[in-house]
Amino acid sequence: MLRQLGTMAFGLQLPNMARIHSVFHASQPKLVVGTHHTEKDLLEELQGKFPVHVPVKVLDKRTTQQ
Repeated sequence: MLRQLGTMAFGLQLPNMARIHSVFHASQPKLVVGTHHTEKDLLEELQGKFPVHVPVKVLDKRTTQQ
């Protein structure tokens, strides 16, 4: 399921085990043309079976002004 969250953001309904964010910029989803349907299994790295990588410490930071 795809829902529009703003002028440039869309939310996708992903499986509960997915470890990726469900909101995407409008330029990312692509239109599907035709009737061919392929559904692949979610990569094992994204299914939550593996430990989450957490940084030990921040080595450097940068601040930008706009």
